[in-house]
Amino acid sequence: MGTRLVLRLARERASLGQADAVDVARLILGANAVMNRTASIIAGRQPGLRGPLPKGIAEAVRLQLHGISEGSLVLEFELPDSLDETHALDLDDTPLGEATALTALAVLEGSETGYSDTAAAWNQLASELDIGGRNESLTFIMPSHARPDAVLDRDARTRLAGTARSRERSDAAGERIGILYEADFERNSARLRSADGASVVVRFDDDQAASVKDALRKKTRLQGHITYNERTSEVVAVDLIEILRADQLELGLPVSDFWTTKTVHEFAEEQGVSPVSTIDELRDDTISEHEAKAFMDALGL
Repeated sequence: MGTRLVLRLARERASLGQADAVDVARLILGANAVMNRTASIIAGRQPGLRGPLPKGIAEAVRLQLHGISEGSLVLEFELPDSLDETHALDLDDTPLGEATALTALAVLEGSETGYSDTAAAWNQLASELDIGGRNESLTFIMPSHARPDAVLDRDARTRLAGTARSRERSDAAGERIGILYEADFERNSARLRSADGASVVVRFDDDQAASVKDALRKKTRLQGHITYNERTSEVVAVDLIEILRADQLELGLPVSDFWTTKTVHEFAEEQGVSPVSTIDELRDDTISEHEAKAFMDALGL
């Protein structure tokens, strides 16, 4: 028999016949996401990267549903006994599925802090199940191991959310350029719209409020810690460090050149080109007279 996992969802009405079927589906999919992200890191994949796992690893952590029981909502899963030798990893002889489950449990209980992707997956599951709201808690149990049960409740959800945010936030300072607008000086936030129309949240401190006010509705270059959407890798927020002079874009072009619209004649003059005076100047020397005449006749020229 493989490693057994038990997930118990506690709520006022969570027994069979009363449980929300959507929550059952979310719980199954969320548990799979936790296992997959944890196994991905154990297997050496860089945190934050997405995509299918190698077949052997995916099979080792694929949860097999063995039952749904009364008394709250209890889902029982089982993991495969062991990996195929061709996909084995050096885990001190512990099967990958078992090692993944133990790590996921440790992240949930807070004793393991080095798996930020796992924390993000637990946090996502807590959000989808509304833990601390319509569902009180989710308990993760490994009956075959002498480990305390791990509980996903309101407090754990807060802790995991903080870990997930720190994973998405870049410690290195980055820059964004755009128009600063919609400043809220009570909440110390504003928005920055870039040239491509994308808008991101800008968070600032009280001592930066005056600089933000001066920069409103102007082309602005910001330096700050950038937060990315974990699924799309898009920038969603900037924690402001400093407002810089918007005199240069990332491509090395003056901002004035980037934002200025020029006419066709102005571009032609800059490039040193002029309109053709006769159609013969466009003649393709690689075609025959007959082909050229047929083409011109088709154009009515």
